[in-house]
Amino acid sequence: KLKMDAGVLETDTTLCEESVPLLPWQRTAVIVAHYLTFVTGTLSLFVCYAKVDILKQRIWSPFLLILSLVWLQIAPAFEIGAHEYEADWELKEAPSDMINASFSFFNFGGVCLLAISLRSAGVPFFRKPSFKSGTIAGIIDTVTLAADLILAITIIAEPFLYIALGRQGSQKLVVPVNSAGGILCLFRLWLNVGPNKFTLGGGIGYLVLTLTGVMMLGVYKRECIEFIHVAIGGSFVLSLVPFSIAIWAAEPAKKEEDGATDENTPLFKV
Repeated sequence: KLKMDAGVLETDTTLCEESVPLLPWQRTAVIVAHYLTFVTGTLSLFVCYAKVDILKQRIWSPFLLILSLVWLQIAPAFEIGAHEYEADWELKEAPSDMINASFSFFNFGGVCLLAISLRSAGVPFFRKPSFKSGTIAGIIDTVTLAADLILAITIIAEPFLYIALGRQGSQKLVVPVNSAGGILCLFRLWLNVGPNKFTLGGGIGYLVLTLTGVMMLGVYKRECIEFIHVAIGGSFVLSLVPFSIAIWAAEPAKKEEDGATDENTPLFKV
């Protein structure tokens, strides 16, 4: 049976020793923000279902896309339970435990899986980088190949990192990978699902909101104001709205004629 180090359990317990507590109406807002994840998550699942025939043409795995969205709803279910029974929806108490470990796996793993699922259709996961379309395209192919491998390894490694390093220690390694996965999602939504102004705008919106959530967590750790929690959770929850807009704007793949390209032909396969 795998057990966390006692030293980690003893020290990895709080984000803030003292904080500005939630007022009753602020606590209600935080709770509502967390439950909204099931609204935005259901919206994204419906959009993927409605566009699944197009997605089969455009992205590597619609199944993994849907699975990642399920994971991203399982994660807050664990988090809601933790918030209810630890610190009454405040963030100052942050112990490393099985509930948070489960949240971390489905949350961070879901983002990694999302980025992998949006890979260009028909491009093998394991392959040699291709420079047939030029040096720039070859470099991009090399970078995305390496990024996909890191994302896949992170999904598998995350539980073991949590056991070894605890909540905050594992996040220091996993959050940068997730941020890079968000950047990859932007380009894959734009180029692999479109490209059009809605897939670009949706991708940008998704990335901006997820990075906002990460930055607001940093603000909370510095300021220790509990109501910042609503901005942290709200940013991640709302990120699925522009994501859903991008998927809704998915365009059917068009055959190239005589090697010609049009506005629906991605410049690079990412």
